[in-house]
Amino acid sequence: MFENLKNKGEFRIVYLGGSITEGAGASDKTRRWSTQITAYLNSLALGNTVFREINAGIGGTNSAYGMLRLSRDVISQDPDAVFIDFSLNDMDRDDDFSARMYEGIIRKLMSLSKVPYVICIGVVPNNEIVFKTELHKKIAAHYGIQYIDVKAAMNEAYGKGEPGVNTARDALFRPDNTHPVEAGYDFYTEVIKNNLSDESFRQPCGEPMCEDFEKRCGKFINARDFERIGAWRECGEGDWNAPNPGRSGPSLAVSEAGAELCLKFFGDAVLLGARFDRNAGKAEISLDGKSETRDLCYATDNQPVIVLERFGLGEGEHTLAVRTLGGEVKFDFAIIP
Repeated sequence: MFENLKNKGEFRIVYLGGSITEGAGASDKTRRWSTQITAYLNSLALGNTVFREINAGIGGTNSAYGMLRLSRDVISQDPDAVFIDFSLNDMDRDDDFSARMYEGIIRKLMSLSKVPYVICIGVVPNNEIVFKTELHKKIAAHYGIQYIDVKAAMNEAYGKGEPGVNTARDALFRPDNTHPVEAGYDFYTEVIKNNLSDESFRQPCGEPMCEDFEKRCGKFINARDFERIGAWRECGEGDWNAPNPGRSGPSLAVSEAGAELCLKFFGDAVLLGARFDRNAGKAEISLDGKSETRDLCYATDNQPVIVLERFGLGEGEHTLAVRTLGGEVKFDFAIIP
């Protein structure tokens, strides 16, 4: 088994996805599925091959953010294999947009001088909402790579998700009915492990499904480089602009109402990164004068999240602005193509 992985030396696996790839809900990182799968592969007799886990999961993010941070968080790691998980977090995007981004990730990996193996993962919440499983499964099949459908496996093993009714399945999840507890991550691990074989580690190949797949990676602009009004302070450690998916700062934080941030940029797309926190306040975010209010309070601690995502803006200069409405808020960065 896994004959093609023998005697490879260091074998670098990047796990790219959202919060379930990141391991949200697990009491210890060693219990998340990516770490358990890496440990499983390292337990096999494969000569001098040593598998190294590079976890590039960030909660609350979809394939658009995955595409724009691909150079920073995946390609920079010189991966031998990449696991991709965005089927759940793409739920609120239309099929055309999700397909352009998801296929864009695969096409970008195919363009590398060393094309990595690619395996696609479909995660599962504790309910029957419809998300992008079938779409992403179709894209994976087109490129001749594996899609491991954890949702289908869980439905078969436990029945459909009915919180409060299907209590056996409830026990796999946190109260939010999305993020697994340790038993849930163990289930993920067993499903993925049981579906891995020599055939799993394949390089994607084939012509594009559609010619308008996303071709651009992103440039990160840290919030400290925005124009500021008010008592903003840097907080956190590390650097979001470094080539890692780290969850640390530096963020810009402020606790007063009426503080402002402003970024003028050229390009037809922008994403804005901030932090959810159980004690966070609200902010008004505007793009070219069109405003919306975002409540950054959520039952989590200092969780990175994309709070604004806009594509198809048209070329030319654009203005992104933030005005705080009270309570502590934190902003990390903007990304432009």
